[in-house]
Amino acid sequence: MFLAVFLPALALYIATVAPSLPTGDSGELITAAATLGVAHPPGYPLYVWVGRLWLALLPWGSAALKLNLMSSVAGALAAGLVALAVRRLSQSALAGLAAGWLLAVSAPQWNNSIVAEVFAPNAALAAAGLLALVTLLGHSSPLKPLPRGARRNAPPARVGGVPPVPPGAAPASRSPVPWLVLALLSTLLLSLHHTLFLLMLPCVVVALAVPSLRPRSAERGGAIAAAVTGLLPLLHMPLAARSSTALVWGDESSLRGFLRQLLRADYGTFQLAPQGAGAVSGDSHGWLYLASLPAAMGGCAVVLALVGAVAAIRHHRALAIALGGFALLQALFFMRAGLPADIPVMRSVIERFYLLPNVLVALLAGLGFASLSARLPANRFAAASLALLVAVQPLVATARHLGPRGNHFAEHAGLGILNSVPRGGVLFVRGDLQNNAIEYLTRVEHLRADITMVNQELLTYDWYVRQLRARFPGLLPALGGAQRIMLRDGRAIDGWTSRRSGGKLALLEETVNSLVDSIDVESISPLADPSRAFATTRADFRENALLPPADDRYSGLPASRNLLWLDHLTPRRSVSFFGIKEDSWRLGYEMVPEGLVLRAYPLGSVPSFAEQVSRQLELARELELDDYFRPWPVASFEATERRALAYFVTRALLLLCQPAAAALKGAPEADAGRARLISFAERFESIEPTPDPACLRAIALLRLYDERFRDLARARIDLDRYLATAPPGSEGDEARALRSQLGS
Repeated sequence: MFLAVFLPALALYIATVAPSLPTGDSGELITAAATLGVAHPPGYPLYVWVGRLWLALLPWGSAALKLNLMSSVAGALAAGLVALAVRRLSQSALAGLAAGWLLAVSAPQWNNSIVAEVFAPNAALAAAGLLALVTLLGHSSPLKPLPRGARRNAPPARVGGVPPVPPGAAPASRSPVPWLVLALLSTLLLSLHHTLFLLMLPCVVVALAVPSLRPRSAERGGAIAAAVTGLLPLLHMPLAARSSTALVWGDESSLRGFLRQLLRADYGTFQLAPQGAGAVSGDSHGWLYLASLPAAMGGCAVVLALVGAVAAIRHHRALAIALGGFALLQALFFMRAGLPADIPVMRSVIERFYLLPNVLVALLAGLGFASLSARLPANRFAAASLALLVAVQPLVATARHLGPRGNHFAEHAGLGILNSVPRGGVLFVRGDLQNNAIEYLTRVEHLRADITMVNQELLTYDWYVRQLRARFPGLLPALGGAQRIMLRDGRAIDGWTSRRSGGKLALLEETVNSLVDSIDVESISPLADPSRAFATTRADFRENALLPPADDRYSGLPASRNLLWLDHLTPRRSVSFFGIKEDSWRLGYEMVPEGLVLRAYPLGSVPSFAEQVSRQLELARELELDDYFRPWPVASFEATERRALAYFVTRALLLLCQPAAAALKGAPEADAGRARLISFAERFESIEPTPDPACLRAIALLRLYDERFRDLARARIDLDRYLATAPPGSEGDEARALRSQLGS
């Protein structure tokens, strides 16, 4: 039974497994496992331990591929365990097969069983917990009345495909294993994914509430030992926090830091999105989950799950109470998700949390199948046909929306960013996909060790700034403190100053950045108590027993503006940005596009147009521009993040429109880069509707100004399409003027 589900599911997952680094949190999780570190809250030490062992045992493939395959094994294991649970509940092998296959091919399960993530392992532990509870129920008298019309002393009859135990029958002798599993999972969940608590709490409460299910004296000691064993992976986090080479999220070296990580205090306990991230919570995630079931698991499976729920209420009351408790807790979780429901990529983040409730839906569908097939004509063909329908419907739907094979998007994106940074440069990134990909490429694949990466989002955490100062002394200026600036007109301003050329002074206030003449400043002195300044900004700071106050971080206070980072670094190293949080840099620097990043240059030292064109054409030969045109699912990270490629092409094409670009004509390297840009432009023109209007505008301009690409008719079409969606502003006005000059 188990192998009949496990092996086909595993084969399916291996056939479609991600061959490289996936998007999302996978890069961070792989890096944490490879370096024996700590991932984002709650740390996932169990994943780190098992992942590190898996990397050591599997002899071939990259670390990313190996841990993708570990998810495949975990996903197939979850399906096989659900099949066993249904088989024990229903005494129907076919019902177990139908339930297991249904779970295996359902969209969230399949999608998360081919990438390195914690959700497939979490589903496997959930299935193990359900199997343990079902096994306990099988050794006890069921909490249900006799079937209607049954005689008290009549031989047991099948009800809904399940042979009942006569009331008053003595419980069969049972193995201690179910209680060992329940006790172990009740604490082990702290080391993997806390959502397992939503299932384990009602399961354990029900098992303790029913006298016949409670642990016997011989089982109690083993259960306590199992619960203590489940806590052992947590010891890894304070040990890893002392490592100088591991990827460590947080500072678990102290009790406060350990609890801060375990309780997810930086995110806000009991919610997904970090507080202060600006996400607007949607309150419809529960309804969206229910609405997703027909597409993810098939309409037939949904109907069978409803039948199975009725059968559980009638014939497996203890199980029904446990599943009802989970449904209530899961609904509360969806209400606390803290992510918007109207943004496709944010919905895809929430969809990963569908795996856990889908495990229960598959189990109920199996019960419904057993109940319904018991009422079908005594014909195995009819039951087998129903089982096939249950599995095939989601199989076809999921395969259609699985996404393209051979997905190397995250790896290509990370390599593209690294190749865009000059040797020995400092790279400030913004965005999980880019940060996690670069962490993997630099720490695990050991590429571009000359680059120092700084995550602007993590700079908002005090522990991250401390880590950076320990790993890279002198990298960051002091980010705390403040100054009192007295102006000659009598005004007193709290903020920070930075001297610029031409007798100017950059003045960074709480909400405004400006340039003033040095002669207008009377005096500058440190604030005696900077913690009393900038009250509006500080009102948004989260401070409690686990989150101590700290100004030495990127907080939005004047002393942590990126103008000061640039002043500190640019005399010694180049500085590049992928995403910028604020614009104080404008007071002293200019950002020049170089590949996928923006490189900061002091005002007056920007490279010539010819040098900029040469650099862009050089990088165009290295970037995987074809990734833009692959059929990514609409709600995927790839569909959202591919815009970085369009931004690069847009900037490069606009440079090619400059007269200085003509000087590079005939140079082999420049012509090779230009050919790739032209190929991208021609493919982009065929996309309807256009996904990036700015890129279409740049292509239209190149059609006008580049003699080798000139096509006035095509330029008219491109400009018309651009203007149909053009936002108001100077670029749109320029395009309208050009279009009117071209006539009809």
